[in-house]
Amino acid sequence: IVDNERWGMNRFLSHDHSGPIIAGHYYNYIRGIWKDGTKLQYGGNGFPWGSGSRVECNYMFPGTSDPLGFGTGGIPQPEWSEITENNVPWDRRFMLSSGPFTLEPGGINSVSIGVSWARDMSGDNLDAITALQKANDKAQKLADDCFNFKGCVPPLDDFHFAISGPVTVNFSYFGEANTLKWNFGDGKSSKEKYLSHVYRYPGIFEVSLEVKTKCGNSVISKQIDLRKGTGVALTRLEGHGSGGYYLALEEESIEKILNSPDHKADKIIYKQGAGPVSIEIMSPLNFKKGNYTIFFTGLDSLGRWKIFKHQEKDTVTSDYFLMDGGMQDIPLWGIRVITKPFSYPGKEPLNGNGFIGAAQTYKSPAKKWLKWMEDDDLRASRNWIRAGRHNWSNVPDSLKDYEHTSWQVANNVRLIDPEEDYENIIGGGWAPYKLVYAGLSGLSHPNGRTSANMGQLQSVDVVITSDTAYWTRCAVIELCDEPEMAIGNAWKNSFRKSPSVGKNGMPDGSGNGMGWFPGYALCLETGERLNMAFGENSWMAGQNGRDMIWNPGSHFNDDGQAGHGGKHAMYVFRNSANDSLSNIPHYDGGEFWKKTSNPPNHSSSGVNLAPVWRNCMWVGYPMLIPGKQLLETDVTISLRVHSPFGKQYISWWNNGNPVYEFTLKEEEIKDIPEPDFSAYPNPFKDFTYLNLNDAINGLFSMEVYNLNGSLLSQQHNLSGEGFVFQRNGLQAGVYIIQLRSQKAKSVVYRKKLVVVD
Repeated sequence: IVDNERWGMNRFLSHDHSGPIIAGHYYNYIRGIWKDGTKLQYGGNGFPWGSGSRVECNYMFPGTSDPLGFGTGGIPQPEWSEITENNVPWDRRFMLSSGPFTLEPGGINSVSIGVSWARDMSGDNLDAITALQKANDKAQKLADDCFNFKGCVPPLDDFHFAISGPVTVNFSYFGEANTLKWNFGDGKSSKEKYLSHVYRYPGIFEVSLEVKTKCGNSVISKQIDLRKGTGVALTRLEGHGSGGYYLALEEESIEKILNSPDHKADKIIYKQGAGPVSIEIMSPLNFKKGNYTIFFTGLDSLGRWKIFKHQEKDTVTSDYFLMDGGMQDIPLWGIRVITKPFSYPGKEPLNGNGFIGAAQTYKSPAKKWLKWMEDDDLRASRNWIRAGRHNWSNVPDSLKDYEHTSWQVANNVRLIDPEEDYENIIGGGWAPYKLVYAGLSGLSHPNGRTSANMGQLQSVDVVITSDTAYWTRCAVIELCDEPEMAIGNAWKNSFRKSPSVGKNGMPDGSGNGMGWFPGYALCLETGERLNMAFGENSWMAGQNGRDMIWNPGSHFNDDGQAGHGGKHAMYVFRNSANDSLSNIPHYDGGEFWKKTSNPPNHSSSGVNLAPVWRNCMWVGYPMLIPGKQLLETDVTISLRVHSPFGKQYISWWNNGNPVYEFTLKEEEIKDIPEPDFSAYPNPFKDFTYLNLNDAINGLFSMEVYNLNGSLLSQQHNLSGEGFVFQRNGLQAGVYIIQLRSQKAKSVVYRKKLVVVD
């Protein structure tokens, strides 16, 4: 190849601080030759004596960017990157070259050099590389177009975000924009380029940004997960409750519940930071590895927690009552215990109303197929959730929001959900049964809804799947408003009067009113699978309303028999085995529904059905996205509330009161949450600058620990907004730096520091 001005890069060589020294070294490096005269080899560290393939090459760490072997003489090679070599993330030095070129005497050769810069604010080092590749592609395209901007700058196809608090996210867009619009996935939007957004609750949110310039438009979407908490993983041994935290089970516990013959698990393991009690590492100095148990002495006003370490005699008791909630440091073991005040949905209607958060996640996000019937307060046919303050005299009954009955009024607030905390769950598609409209076109049973109790809501996961092994045998409910128009003249909220079907959708000869919901529901507090039901409006034959199959459509119908998508509402029932009127157990393979399908008196009042419906917790109103296929991928709906702790007898040694086990491991120290101060650079070689960001007022002390919890150094009487931290002989490795206020001893901040050679 002779004198090709767009030849591109011919050599790329990465090296550390022991690289070239003299001019001859530099010249050889740009030709792919090491200081000892050996040529760059493919694989390992690039040296002939390393673990490479002994194949000479032109490019170091090409990853998968050279599938045709352009840099290895046309012979393709396996992937080679810093990831495959397990290199430690740190600053990199490299040399690259393009040429050689022929420059005749008197000739002129113009060389344009561009440096691409990009940063990913929310990801790791690999995300930063992806961002840099995108920026480099744009720079290359600009060069290929001979730097012709065509009078405008196209919009970027990326935005940045950083989670700065439990429900606070900072967003930024660094590109050009004539107009832009954020949609934060919670019904809120903004037109600012840089902003901070506060969500009402933790969850998973689909955030999109639409950018318009003279050159074109760009729509960028990202998913933001605000569910992760802090603390160690807990194993429930007895009792139940959410404790006011966003619960999440480990996969092994979910599989244990699903595969158990009795559809429950006695021991359930919560993911790290997602259990009913928060236990955090507060002091690496006193950190003690081992197994621990925390148990509640009672659930009344005098109840406390106690913790003991296995194989040791020491027991620590809370210095506050469980009912009040609190935070307590235990220097003996270097941990901190945080419990929230007892509460439940409906107790504080003006302060969150017991709602924690919700999320909808797809196993394959690119295959979204499910949407929800969004509640609309101004249209009676779509106002299926009666939360809010629309109850004054000039509002028609068909639009009024629900109030408590006189004997259920909470804290002198008559409205059930005055701040609409339950109005917009997953786009207004899910709601507590207590708030679901029971009138014309509604989805609830009048008497059952009235006697339902908000305080009995529990944190659940509902999973929709095509895997028939996990389908739920359940009742199919008639939701036609007029019995005369329904098959068999079935009353609304009673069983469908069509033959029961099997998983294949064909009659199975087992009677009437039974079908299969394609999925399951789990209670994350009790470790049980729950009973479910789904609805159909059998008058809506054209919308799959009479085939006894859960197959919602995409059609809206606001006239007469209003029912959208065939009215395939989803119902989740709590375990009410202690309720003498209904005795609904946890999931039993459909046995409860079989016994219930015959006795109910299908009268207009439906009084005999009320005990069943009073124990329904959650309702979803699903629809199919037009053009999509049902069950394209699994969907998980997560609903979380601040439910009260309760007795659940499993091991019996604590009288059914909550008992949890946890294990402190060295890895826990590595997962200490980041504090409100920063260190830059980090990793560092000689020093780093610590910026406190006003985290501590007044004097403070600084302590440095290794990962074994050993104190290596300490300083006292420090002050100011920042200072330089010197390496001072520390070996390469990971350390914990701890800053503690000398005035308020409980104010402690910790951060991981990485020292490299």
